[in-house]
Amino acid sequence: MNSTPTAIKWVAKSAPKATQIEHLVQELRIPAEVATLLLHRGISTFEEARTYFRPEESTWHDPFLMKDMEPAVGRLLRAIKKKEKVMVYGDYDVDGTTSVTMMDAYLARHQVPVSHFLPSRFKEGYGLTQEGIDQAIEQEIQLMITVDCGITAVEEVRQLQEAGVDVIICDHHEPGEHLPPAVAVLDPKRADCPYPFNELSGAGVTYKLIEATRQRLGEPEDVTESLLDLLAVSISADIVSLRDENRWMMHKGLIRLNERPRPGFQALMKTCKATPGFVRSSTIAFSMGPRINAAGRMGNAFPALELLMARTDEEAMSRATALEQINKERKLADKTTLQQAMEQVAQRGMQNDPTLVLFGENWHLGVLGIVASRLVEEYQRPVFLLSQLNGQAKGSARSVAGIHLVRLLEEVSDTLERYGGHASAAGLALDPSQIERFRDRVNEAMVALPMEPVEQMHEYDAELQLKQITPKFWSLYRQMEPFGPDNPVPRFMTRGVRLAKAPVRFGVNHAKGLLMQAEDPERAFEAISFSNRIIAEELQRTWSLQRPMDILWELEESNFGGKRVFQLRLIDLKLTS
Repeated sequence: MNSTPTAIKWVAKSAPKATQIEHLVQELRIPAEVATLLLHRGISTFEEARTYFRPEESTWHDPFLMKDMEPAVGRLLRAIKKKEKVMVYGDYDVDGTTSVTMMDAYLARHQVPVSHFLPSRFKEGYGLTQEGIDQAIEQEIQLMITVDCGITAVEEVRQLQEAGVDVIICDHHEPGEHLPPAVAVLDPKRADCPYPFNELSGAGVTYKLIEATRQRLGEPEDVTESLLDLLAVSISADIVSLRDENRWMMHKGLIRLNERPRPGFQALMKTCKATPGFVRSSTIAFSMGPRINAAGRMGNAFPALELLMARTDEEAMSRATALEQINKERKLADKTTLQQAMEQVAQRGMQNDPTLVLFGENWHLGVLGIVASRLVEEYQRPVFLLSQLNGQAKGSARSVAGIHLVRLLEEVSDTLERYGGHASAAGLALDPSQIERFRDRVNEAMVALPMEPVEQMHEYDAELQLKQITPKFWSLYRQMEPFGPDNPVPRFMTRGVRLAKAPVRFGVNHAKGLLMQAEDPERAFEAISFSNRIIAEELQRTWSLQRPMDILWELEESNFGGKRVFQLRLIDLKLTS
C-alpha cells in the first residue's frame, strides 16, 4: 500500500523498442538507461547522437536566409558609415536587456552614437510605446532598432517613419495580421520567412543581424563570439527550444560564460554564489536570470542593463550589489503577497471556491504572476490576483491544466475593461468596484463551463536503481546538457529507498537527507528538496516511521569545495509499507 504527499500521478514515458535500445547500446557503447534517454529525445542514430553530445557548427544557419536580412544589413551599414544617431529599443526582461547590450556593444565598436530605451512594466507597458517614440523624435534619432519587440507595432512604426526615423525590427514573437512598415522586419516566425529554424530568442535574432553585418564587413569571428555569453543567458532565461542551432549557441555561450565572463556576469555570479566553471543552464534559469528580471519586475529595468554594460570589475560589482538589493525587495514582496493572499483565502472562507479572486490594494504588480503560480500549486484551481494602480484594478491570472483562462474570461468580459493572454496565463484590468461582481461571475462561469481539469501527473523517463548511477552514467548525463525545452532534464523513479539518517530541514519548505537502497547498502546519495513543504514534512515522517519510500527525482550537479558532485533533487515521494 502506498501513501503520497500529493495527488499527482506518476506515469512512465512509453518505453522504446528493445531493438532500438540495443542498437544505440552497440553503436555508442553506452548503458541501456542512457540509450533510453536519447530515444525519448528523438535521437536514434549514431550521427544524431554525435551531434547531440558534441553540438557542431554544422547546425548553424546562414543569417542571410532570414527574410529582410539584406535590407537590414544595408541600413545598419549606412548608420555605421555615417555615424548616425541610433536608438536601441528593447524589452524589460532578460531577453530584452541582453539584446540591447549585444547591439550596443557592436555599435560602440564602430563609434556609433547610441541611446537606449526600455519601457517601464507599469508606466508604459510592453512593446513600442508613445514615450519611446517621443524620445526618439526629440533626440533626432535617425535609426531605431527594436530588439525582442516591435513585430506588432504597425501604427507606432508608421509614426516613426513619418517623423523621419527609420526602423529595423528584430523580434521572435508571433506577427499580427499586418507587418510594421519598417525598413526591415527580422522575425523567423514570419509566414514568408524561409529561415529554417523559428525558435530563436530575441537576442538570437539580434545576434543574427550582427553576425550578418560582421560578415559583410569582413570582421574577425571573435567580434560575435564575444557576444555568446549574452546569447546563452537569453536562450536559457527566455525558455526557448534547445534543439537545432540554439543547442550549439547555448553550448558555445556556456563555455564563454564559464571561461571569459564579461564583468557584469562575473559580478552577478558572485552575488548569487555561482562559480565560474560551474555555471549551467539551470544556474541561469534559477539564479542569474531572476536577478536580471527583478529590475524590470520592480518597475525599472535600467539597473540590469547598466550591470550588463559595465566596463570594469569595480563598476560591475557596484551595480550587481544594487541589483541584488532590488532582488531582495522583489523576494520580500513575493513572500509578503503570498502570505497575505493565503490569509485572505482563510479569512474569507474561500477554500472551496471554484476559483480564487484575491485583491490587495498595495500588492506589487511585478510579483503577482509569480505568486499566482504558487497559489495554483497550493490550491489546484485558477487564481486571479489583483492590485490597484491609478484607480484601476490590474493583475495576473494563472490556471491549472484543462482550464483555459482566456475562454473563462470571455464568459465574464462584461465585468472587465480589458484582458488577454493564453490558456494558462493571462492579464486583466477592471474597475475596483467590479471586483466582487467579477468574483461571483467567474466562479459561476467556472462551474458552468464544460471544462474538466486534466489529471495532474509527473512523467518520468525510466525506473532506475541508485547503483546504476555509475561514473560513466554521470559522465554521459553531463554531456546531455544544456537542458531546457525540447531537451528536458531526465527524470527517474526509484523504489524502496530509505533514509540513512535523520533528514535536515532548513526553512519551512526545504529539506535534505542521505538515501540508500537495500541492494547497495554501502553507498548513500545526498537528496535535496527545495520549496516543497509537503516533501520536507514527508521526509521527516518517513524517518520517524522508519519506512521505505519510492522517489521521483532528477540528477543535478553542485559545486562542493571546487569539485563537481551530484545530488538527487526530489520531485515527489510515496511512503511504502
